[in-house]
Amino acid sequence: MIHDTVMALLLHVISNSPLEMRGLHSESIDGTDKVRVYSELHAFGAQNKVLEQLVSRLSLEDAVTAVSWTLEPEKDESPAPLAVAKAGGLFRK
Repeated sequence: MIHDTVMALLLHVISNSPLEMRGLHSESIDGTDKVRVYSELHAFGAQNKVLEQLVSRLSLEDAVTAVSWTLEPEKDESPAPLAVAKAGGLFRK
């Protein structure tokens, strides 16, 4: 299943990084052979370089047809700057 494959790949890529996965979601795109998968990632401070590396690594997979990331607004008033990002892509089933 693509969800399990992407989760394993994400966990491998972020295992030695400051990123923490807070969720992984997948949904089939009606009328296509594609699945949209995205993950919410948290880290303290800006982690743009790590996110770029994650996206670059995901884009090497044959089943990946698109991949991107974006920073989200902070959800709480944390004393340390919390970076919240969503990374995701389209994958062939």
